[in-house]
Amino acid sequence: MESTSVNISSLVNVRQCTQCQGDTEYHCLTCVQNLCHECKEMHSINLDSIYHSVILYRNKYNNLTKREKCTKHPDQTCGMYCEHCDTPFCLKCNEHKAHKTIDIKVAYETKREEQRDTVMKIRCETLYYVIVLLHEIDLKSELSSMREKLDNQKLAMVEKSRRLKDALNNVPNEVIMKGKNIFIQKLRNQMTKVERMIGKLQTFEQEYEVSARRPFQFLRLVKNTGFPITQKPICRLSLSLDINIKNVVKLLSAIQLSDRGKRHLENEQLLKLMPSPLLRKSCIMAGVRFCYHISCITPDRFWANDNGNNLSLTDTKQNEAVHLVTNLCDSAYGSHTLTNDSQLIYIDLNQNIYTLSHEMETKSVYVRRTDSNWIYRCVYFSPVTEDLLVGMRKEDRYTDMIATMHIYTGKVTRYNKTGQLTNSIQLDSNHHPMYRDPCYITENNNGDIVVSDWRQKAVVVTESEGSHRFSFKGHPPGSKLFPRGICTDVLSHILVCDCRTNTIQMVDKDGQFLLNLLTNSSSDLLTAPRSLHYDTKTQILWVGSYDNNTVSAYRYLNRHLKFFGKTR
Repeated sequence: MESTSVNISSLVNVRQCTQCQGDTEYHCLTCVQNLCHECKEMHSINLDSIYHSVILYRNKYNNLTKREKCTKHPDQTCGMYCEHCDTPFCLKCNEHKAHKTIDIKVAYETKREEQRDTVMKIRCETLYYVIVLLHEIDLKSELSSMREKLDNQKLAMVEKSRRLKDALNNVPNEVIMKGKNIFIQKLRNQMTKVERMIGKLQTFEQEYEVSARRPFQFLRLVKNTGFPITQKPICRLSLSLDINIKNVVKLLSAIQLSDRGKRHLENEQLLKLMPSPLLRKSCIMAGVRFCYHISCITPDRFWANDNGNNLSLTDTKQNEAVHLVTNLCDSAYGSHTLTNDSQLIYIDLNQNIYTLSHEMETKSVYVRRTDSNWIYRCVYFSPVTEDLLVGMRKEDRYTDMIATMHIYTGKVTRYNKTGQLTNSIQLDSNHHPMYRDPCYITENNNGDIVVSDWRQKAVVVTESEGSHRFSFKGHPPGSKLFPRGICTDVLSHILVCDCRTNTIQMVDKDGQFLLNLLTNSSSDLLTAPRSLHYDTKTQILWVGSYDNNTVSAYRYLNRHLKFFGKTR
């Protein structure tokens, strides 16, 4: 039989990945891109797209859910879901008639929505962390370190065994000395008892002789005294010095090898500085003329104020602004902050510190002004301690024959959750004032308090309790720094706006100048930077402008992507 061949010619339209030539498996609804599996992984961990909505490509067209067979009745499909039993069922399953049931598609969508945040965290955070951790483990160096530790443990065990041997050699001498002391003490005690016995015997003998021929006196003597029992004094020495084998084992096993607990990655291992910052987007802040200070709720919602006592909440996504009807204090500085649950804390014109409810309907006093000599200038809510840091200033005037002098003195105070004063920072170790006019304040990851003091022309950094660490006065040394807005990032860098040079300078946590992060030449949108906010969720730096009501988003930190996806 002759074989025949049939040539089949057909056109198959295969969707290719937008970023490479791979086959499409996923689709990003946010940026409208088709993705293969590896590009999807890169897309999910990239800081610019970690919060994008990525779905299977086939789900893009909202296909009907596949009808699945019932486990108890294979000839039936599951169409309903029992909320009481937490299980899907078919029409033949009669045990769910008295329970609350819903359509299986509704239950499916509800359950998927409930688990969406967990899946996003696993996809965007946990997987990245674990993969980086895996690559950080160097088996060769770990073994080398373990050998060194084992050698140290061995030396410690040898030293303990030598000490035990010396102790055992000294046991006979110690026993003899201890036995001698015990023997002498017992002899002395027995000699005392014998002397007392001799005295009693002599007294009895004397009274016995005196009562001779006096029957009544003798019988009363015998009744009241009795005949003492005489015996020879016996001195017994019993020494029991047993060596407990359990104690010996315990001594030798006191050195134990233990693991270091859970491995942990520092932020320096997860993030790196980019060669140059990238502008991601720019937003117009409605309701204010300038952006003197900003507090970011979400990447699309900001509190911002200008120097006209205007404080507004702007939704840049919906182009809406809600003006806060209140008299803000001298709002050219950091006069508001956000709590962990995004409640607003601000200084009003009467120098009281208020909290504003989420609905912006009610406000309550957080800290009430008690000393009219001090003026509140800036506030910062610590997300770690949940304390409120407040920068203050007072002004003293001295008038002579020529002119009036103004002397400014500043301080930083700390208030707990209930608004009680817990600490006040003003003088250094030499009792000199550290501040003149704190205008912006923040906290670093190590607990340091970072203050932008424009009259001092310095960034003043103290420990959490108030000990002065350093003051950064610009770069190069000797140049004048006109500090304004300030913030810190996840790598403990200190970022400060310099109004003299219109740059954003970066300093490490110990006060060493690192670089000019942003300058007018590096970004077209960077005009007169005045306020800063670092978003730890998206790792984005927001910069508010003095010249206009624009805030710009920059990325200068990024994840290590070399362990993921394709090498392109």
